Amino acid sequence: MAIVMACIGSTVAGRISIVCIVCFLCGIQLLSIGVIGEYVGKLYLESKHHSRYIISDRTWESYKREYKG
Repeated sequence: MAIVMACIGSTVAGRISIVCIVCFLCGIQLLSIGVIGEYVGKLYLESKHHSRYIISDRTWESYKREYKG
């Protein structure tokens, strides 16, 4: 559409430069989000490989509750 308007000669001054700047900044934002997404994904996969904590046998033993009061 912008090329057709440029051929006709009815363009607004500065419109193309603003569109280029907006596209450039949006590209930087998308690239940043992609890098952050890769980082979070690798953290998630790394956290899945950690072993779970071993619960001692004492935890499951029955114990006496002594109420002092």
